[in-house]
Amino acid sequence: MALEKARLEDQINRARRRNRWLTPPWWLSIIGQLLGYLLLACAVYFFLIGYPLWHGAVYNFWFAYKDSLHLKAGTVIFIGVALLYAVAPLLITFEKPPDVTEEFLRSNAEKALDTAVIIPCHRSADVIRHTLECALKTFPAGNIIVVANGNSEEPLDRTGEICESMSVRHIWVPIGSKIAAQYVGTAAAYRFKYCLLIDDDVALPEVFPLVTERIELGKEGDTHGHAKVKCVGYTLEATNEEGEPGNLCQQAQNLEYKLAGLSRTFFGKLGSASFPHGAICLWERSFLELCFQRHPGYRISEDWFFGLICKKLGGRIKFCSQVFVKTAVPGHLMRGGESDRAGYGEMTVTAQRLWRWNFFLMARILYNSWYIVFNWRLRQYEFFSKLAMFQELYGTLLLFSFPFIFPVAVGVKPGYTIGLTVGVTVMYMIITAVFAEVHLRIRVAMVARKTVYLYYPVYKLWLRLVNIASCYTALFNYARYYT
Repeated sequence: MALEKARLEDQINRARRRNRWLTPPWWLSIIGQLLGYLLLACAVYFFLIGYPLWHGAVYNFWFAYKDSLHLKAGTVIFIGVALLYAVAPLLITFEKPPDVTEEFLRSNAEKALDTAVIIPCHRSADVIRHTLECALKTFPAGNIIVVANGNSEEPLDRTGEICESMSVRHIWVPIGSKIAAQYVGTAAAYRFKYCLLIDDDVALPEVFPLVTERIELGKEGDTHGHAKVKCVGYTLEATNEEGEPGNLCQQAQNLEYKLAGLSRTFFGKLGSASFPHGAICLWERSFLELCFQRHPGYRISEDWFFGLICKKLGGRIKFCSQVFVKTAVPGHLMRGGESDRAGYGEMTVTAQRLWRWNFFLMARILYNSWYIVFNWRLRQYEFFSKLAMFQELYGTLLLFSFPFIFPVAVGVKPGYTIGLTVGVTVMYMIITAVFAEVHLRIRVAMVARKTVYLYYPVYKLWLRLVNIASCYTALFNYARYYT
C-alpha cells in the first residue's frame, strides 16, 4: 500500500512539474503574443490579399471562378468528395445488441475483472452517484477509480465522500486538468490489462458489452502497435441530465452523435477512426501509458490528440456499436439557462463548439497534413485511416475559406453558386433522412421526425456558422494559448 501511494504521489508530482514548465514568465508570454499577432497579420495579408506585391488567393479564386472549365471541374471534385464522405458510412449498419445469455454475462464479468474504470471529474458531487451506480452493474467497486481534479490542495466538493460510501476508490489531483486526472488514474490502474475512460456524466447501460477481445495485446516491452487495435470507442446517445431524450436541441445532438458514430464505425472497420469519443473509450492500459508519454498535454481536445498519438504509434482505433452509451449534453443552442451539468460542462452547444471542441480546428491542418505525408505505421490499414483524417482536413479548409470564397462566388456567378449551395444542402438532408428512417429504425433508436426534418436543418446551419467563426477566433487565441 505504501509503495502504491508513493507511486501515485510521484505521478502527481510529475504532472505538477510539467504544468509549471508549460507556464512561461509573464513578460515572455506578452512578447510571444505580440509576435503571434504579427505573424497572423502577415499571413492574412501575404496569402489572402498580396496587393500590390502580387495577386493573393482571393483574386486568383475570382479569376478561376470566371473560367467555366475550371468551375465545372471544381464542382465535380467538390460534389464527389462530399458524396464519398456522406454516403460511404451508410453502406454499413449498427451492430446488433448482444444476446444476454448466461454465457455472455459470465464472459462479460470475467473481462470486467481485468478492466479498470477511470472517471476524471471536477465538482461532480451532483452527478457522480448515478454514474457510479450504472458502472457498478458491470464492474466490481475495486476496479473503479474516480480521479477528481482542481487547482486546489484540498477537494472542492463531496465527491470523495460519495465514493467512500460506495466503496469506490477516490484520488484527488491538485491540478485543474482532465488529462492530468486521466494520467494519474491510468498509473493507479497499473494492475489491470485494460482501462475504460469515461466522463462523470456517462451512464453505462445495464447490459454493457465489454469488448476487450477486440483489442490486440502487444508483447511485453513492445512500444508500438504495429497495426493492432489498441483502442475501442463506443457509439453515444445524447440525453438530458436525467437520461431522457430532452428538448429539441438535445435530440438534434443525439442525431448528430449517432451519425458520427456510424461514420467512425465505418472507418474503424476498414482502417482506423480519427479518434475515440472523449466520453467513453476502452484502451490497452500499457499502450495508453505510452500515448500519455507522447501526448502534448493540451487541456483542450485531449481526446483528438490521443487518437493522433495512437495512430502514430501504430495503434488502430475501432468502434463498438452494439449499444448507445448515454451522455448528458447541453440543453440550449445559443442562450443558456439553469443546468445541473457538472465539471466543465457548458450551458450551450455554441459555447461548447466555439471555445473547446473547435479550438484546435486550424492547428489540426498542420497535424493532419504531417500525418498523411509522413506516418505509415498502420500498414494495410493506412489508406482508410488517412481518408478519415483527410475528411477533417478538407472540412476545415472549406470552413476557413468560406468567408472570402462564398461572397466572391456569389458576385461572379450568383445563380450557379446559390443553386449549388442549395443542392448540397438538400443532398445532406436526404442522407440524414435515410440515416434516420433506415439505420436508426433498424436499430430501434429513432429520433423524432420533427427534430429530423424541422429542427435539425436549422441546428446544422447555425453550427456551420459557429464552426466558421471558430476558425478565426482560434487563430486569434493561439498566440495567447501557445505562449
